[in-house]
Amino acid sequence: MVINFQKTKEIVFRRPNPRNIAYPAAIGVIEQVAVAKLLGVFIQCNFKCDEHVRYILAVCSQRIYLLKLLTARVLPVLYLQRICYSRIISRLIYAISVW
Repeated sequence: MVINFQKTKEIVFRRPNPRNIAYPAAIGVIEQVAVAKLLGVFIQCNFKCDEHVRYILAVCSQRIYLLKLLTARVLPVLYLQRICYSRIISRLIYAISVW
């Protein structure tokens, strides 16, 4: 297997409030990051989910605005429910078991 070093990231997990901790140096040409996106879920080095929640809120806010526009076009309630579930609720419950 050939590793693509431009797509490979290293994340060092730590406690949320570290004291006097020495972080290891980055491995060669691999970039060391504090937040990584894996299968659509943001993973932070301090085990918090702030970045993921911020991203989901931004996406859902845009989709709620879409529902508002469709409501103004007098779309039937059944269609609005289907759009809401497929575009908003599905995004909220995706990978919820991880958290």
